[in-house]
Amino acid sequence: MSDHTKQTPSASLLWPYLKEMLPFSLWLSFGMLFSLVTLLSSIGMIALSGWFLSASALAGLAATSAATFNYFLPSAGIRLFVLTRTAGRYGERVASHEGTLRLLSQLRRKVYDAIEPLSPTALQRYGSGELLSRLTADIDALDSLYLRVVAPSIVALLAIIGCGIIIGVFSPVSACLPP
Repeated sequence: MSDHTKQTPSASLLWPYLKEMLPFSLWLSFGMLFSLVTLLSSIGMIALSGWFLSASALAGLAATSAATFNYFLPSAGIRLFVLTRTAGRYGERVASHEGTLRLLSQLRRKVYDAIEPLSPTALQRYGSGELLSRLTADIDALDSLYLRVVAPSIVALLAIIGCGIIIGVFSPVSACLPP
């Protein structure tokens, strides 16, 4: 592999862009919180529905247990997880997009303020369409930085830690086993 094709991404390259997010950290934090609620609701729904199907199958094997099996409570739990997941997804979209759009608005303002004092001769080498396209494409790429890289990575890490804690509470031996 040649040197120009091998690139090692560094967190230090992202730091200037991450610093730009600090004024909107409240919106972005709420977005991550709602995303975590959505993820945990999905995990809970899958776990509860798996248990519910297994318990229903076992209860159906004997006539006495089939008559006394409570299927209302687990089905209500599944509905609760579904509604929580839906509300969490909505809240995540509203909060994270609000923070991201405010960030993009601020960045566009900064870029305009930096370009405006330049003389027209400095910008003559670019066509007006090309210049506008380059500016908006670069700024819009930062939209994906938070929504597709930063937030999902942090939420996944928190969910893994949370699931490890829950497994550790119910089965400490399983929580300590190496993968």
